[in-house]
Amino acid sequence: MTKNDLITKIHEKFSFLPRKDIASCVRIILRSIIDSLKAGERVELRGFGVFSLRTRKPRTATLGQQGRTITFPARKVIHFKMSLELKRRLSDFR
Repeated sequence: MTKNDLITKIHEKFSFLPRKDIASCVRIILRSIIDSLKAGERVELRGFGVFSLRTRKPRTATLGQQGRTITFPARKVIHFKMSLELKRRLSDFR
């Protein structure tokens, strides 16, 4: 599902709201999540899950035939842990 698909689904349920207002709300919500993660905050959406930042350790890799090693620096990655409610709902589809 893309952001546009999400806006369309919301518009189908709330057709009395202008599409551009729905798009604006979706953008604001996503921007808020991004800003919170940038600030190092944890984002918890009850019934959906938790987004948080984790630091990945620096690592080295060896290039095949050349035998050279490359070092990748430590970096931050987004971690998502789904809620129990979402797990239960997804397990019903199996």
